[in-house]
Amino acid sequence: MIIKSLWKALDVLEYFTSENPEAGISEISEALGLNPSNVCDIVKTFERRGYLQQNEQNKKYHLGFQILQRYYAFDYSDAAGEIIRPHLKTIAKQTGEMVYYGAAYQDRVIYLDQAVLNVDTFLMKKSAIGSTAPLHCTGLGKALLAYQEENFIDEIIARGLDKFTDDTICRGDILRQELALIRQRGYSVDNMEHEFGVRCVGMAILDRKDMPLGAISVTGPSLRFDEQKIEQFANILRGHVEEIRSQMFL
Repeated sequence: MIIKSLWKALDVLEYFTSENPEAGISEISEALGLNPSNVCDIVKTFERRGYLQQNEQNKKYHLGFQILQRYYAFDYSDAAGEIIRPHLKTIAKQTGEMVYYGAAYQDRVIYLDQAVLNVDTFLMKKSAIGSTAPLHCTGLGKALLAYQEENFIDEIIARGLDKFTDDTICRGDILRQELALIRQRGYSVDNMEHEFGVRCVGMAILDRKDMPLGAISVTGPSLRFDEQKIEQFANILRGHVEEIRSQMFL
């Protein structure tokens, strides 16, 4: 038995391809031979659920974060996950804190995996697998952003750096200095920039061209993250990142 309404909805979603990355309701309706009103309802439903997003400039639609999250979950569950996941668990044992792995897309970081010994419900809720966060003010995000091309960093700054706490870096010149420091020492620090009372140490996994494939972070309450702990956690991350790169033949 085929559910016709679901079939039509999938036809609409599958209309978006590399050849048709953006489309308006009229275009989709004409191409698929569907009623514009029905297409509008389908598109709005997908938009509400995050599977489609609207371009505010031309009002057309493109695939949204929910599609990307499921792609990353599928991709990560294969070879990369088999290599990285054991390291996350070991880092959690070594640090006693929550450990995350994520990757960048546009101006966000997507949390793809986590490891924890003692469940912290606050942190688990804020950074659950599949959730996203800004690049400019998180440990994972800044570790990833530091190794992006300059024009990408320019775009992030031009869009505006949203403020989340009193410690969020909202000025482009200061963010550039921060990213230069990250490249120099090899790790990022989120000093309560995204969530008050939460600190984070992050490190990117770089490919042979020094582009970030993903990043790993250690996250916990700020009271437990003094300078000595931050340096200790950075050294732990460094050892695991080097081993991961070796296992991936990078």
